[in-house]
Amino acid sequence: MLVCFKCASNFESFQLLSKHLRKQHCLYENLTNFELICTKCKLKFYTYCGYKRHTLNCVVSSDNLTEVFDTVTQVNDNVQVPLVLPAGVEQLQDDIHTAKCETNSNVTEIFDNTASNFDFKEYLLAYTTKLHSLGIPETTIQIIFQSTQFLIENVVDNIIGETNAYSNSNNSLQLLDNLQNRSAAIKKDIELLNTSYKRNKLIHKSLVLPKQVTIGIRRDQVFDKSSQQYIEKNVTSTFSYVPILSTLTSLLTCEQYFNLFEQHSTNLTSNDVYINDIKDGVYIKNHNFFKNPCNLRIILYYDDFETTNPLGSKTGAHKIGAFYFSITNIPSYLNSQLSHIHLLALCYSSDIKQFGINAILEPIVNDIKVLETQVDPMHDILEGIAPYEIKIFLKLLVDKKLATIRDINSRLQAFPFGKTDRNNKPSPIILDKPGHLIGQRAAQTWCLIRFIPIILEDLLDDDLKAKFYLISSIISITQIALSPRITKLELEKLERLIENHLKFFDNNFDERRLPKHHMLLHYCRIMKSLGPLVNLWTMRFEAKHGYFKNLVPKLKNFTAICNTLSHKHQINMSHQWNNKIMEPHMEYGPMINILVQSTIYKSLFPNQKNIGVLKGMKAALPEFSLIVDLILSDGTPYLVAKPWKTRQYDEVKCVYIIENLESECFLLKIENLTYKEPFEKYLLRSKLTTWCIVPKYKFC
Repeated sequence: MLVCFKCASNFESFQLLSKHLRKQHCLYENLTNFELICTKCKLKFYTYCGYKRHTLNCVVSSDNLTEVFDTVTQVNDNVQVPLVLPAGVEQLQDDIHTAKCETNSNVTEIFDNTASNFDFKEYLLAYTTKLHSLGIPETTIQIIFQSTQFLIENVVDNIIGETNAYSNSNNSLQLLDNLQNRSAAIKKDIELLNTSYKRNKLIHKSLVLPKQVTIGIRRDQVFDKSSQQYIEKNVTSTFSYVPILSTLTSLLTCEQYFNLFEQHSTNLTSNDVYINDIKDGVYIKNHNFFKNPCNLRIILYYDDFETTNPLGSKTGAHKIGAFYFSITNIPSYLNSQLSHIHLLALCYSSDIKQFGINAILEPIVNDIKVLETQVDPMHDILEGIAPYEIKIFLKLLVDKKLATIRDINSRLQAFPFGKTDRNNKPSPIILDKPGHLIGQRAAQTWCLIRFIPIILEDLLDDDLKAKFYLISSIISITQIALSPRITKLELEKLERLIENHLKFFDNNFDERRLPKHHMLLHYCRIMKSLGPLVNLWTMRFEAKHGYFKNLVPKLKNFTAICNTLSHKHQINMSHQWNNKIMEPHMEYGPMINILVQSTIYKSLFPNQKNIGVLKGMKAALPEFSLIVDLILSDGTPYLVAKPWKTRQYDEVKCVYIIENLESECFLLKIENLTYKEPFEKYLLRSKLTTWCIVPKYKFC
């Protein structure tokens, strides 16, 4: 017997339950705030397929599951630690199931002859073959099939419901007439979407549409269809502008967004120690405009990107300038999501060069009057100073014949990067590349600068060990500059680190400073004014370019490309904002229900033994804990963890040396975590029995 979690009604089959949820409670997968809750274990699901598979197999109640807490030695609900799910937990993949319909015997007799001539499998095969023949990626085909399944199941459930209602009266003619009317209604609804114009008309009701703004007239070569030749004529230059006021109106009329906006803006608890957000900086605190905490804090960003092959003949011709903005009145973890980085304008880079950027900014300035730019640690450190200084140091290592670049790259490729760092594993280093670059992306450079001390530690002679301060000091600077949470004491330390680093560079190396070295001198002042720089950097904005770059090859048309891309982007944003993007999203991998009587600490993830979290701080050193298990009770996740002792912070290698305490396990609530990511433990090359944590940033 299945029970509705909304009204506690009982149903004999999942088909009846799903029909009840859709009809009586309007629970459809494409609606905002859609979620399904298991009445036994309180887990939440966001698809009917996953809910069905779990509900039919769930036999353990939440009362049994919560007994596990009686066996745990310590419950610590007040610890501030990072939000972590063990690596290896993968998103549940819903399989495509064929809808099963229970048909009344009377109806079967009426349609026996028709059904015998209809082979649905043949239509499905033709449908599938057509999709694959179009060269559509397998992941896209899977999404299409899931959407098709959802559509067919709803239609079939509706027809079956009405069929059963009429079949009880044994009135076959009335039943047949009703089915014909229902079929006609469905066909009529489908006709509402059978053309591009009709589909766009329906979609545009929920969009903030871009508009074309004229910025000037230019002379250009245009193909004339009558003469079949290119002729020179005046062409109106335009760009696509998504009105910022309309976007803000759309966001703030969303009740869920407005509540979060208001809650975060008005949460002005006095904090004289930690700087967590832009509102903790002195610029916001002392500015008259921001005396009202609900006044909008907007960050604007501009950058160019190529839509064609950067090595091809069309380079520059279709280069596009993109303007984005984000709102810092919401928690910073949301602003790292691309769905919270909003498109402002798209234009041709050539138009900016010809007409000036003020022509593009004019409608934007009319909406928001103030524009301000600041430093960016991604470009300054990860794409400037760090690769430049790594290159200088590695050239010294090679020139002293302590190692070749092939030896260094071999060590780099053989190093056992953990799951949390593997996605940004550095590429082979190129020392003969012109300029300061070494062939790495910003994220790869961040990974490389952190691990290079323990990869090369046994190759350094006494002279290079002395000069290694160049690397260790820039690592320390990076750890503080990119930290999401800092103290005022750390800012004073950062100021001294930057001063000492620049002096050491000038006194020990013949190379000149980069202009970006000078930008380091402004970091402390800006962090005091505007909070952690990681909330202001451009890395997530540049990730937004990926959507447009992936879209251009699929369109295969550069006519009015800015208008087309901005229009597609707004449709995509509308879809995302209608699918629960405001709530923290938690993904679960395969799970098992356990009873305390049979097993207590059976590992749920036996292959992930090196994943840990930061439990808290003690004597200025972080306390790490190793994740043993993940337990869910009434939908609330807990970590079963074992404490590890932090012996010291190695100033040369820039790592925390840790050791196992062999202590008993304790519970950590995931919702109390401060640093929202796991940390891997690594063995030092020089001491194969010594474990260490390689931090991304400074803990406080």
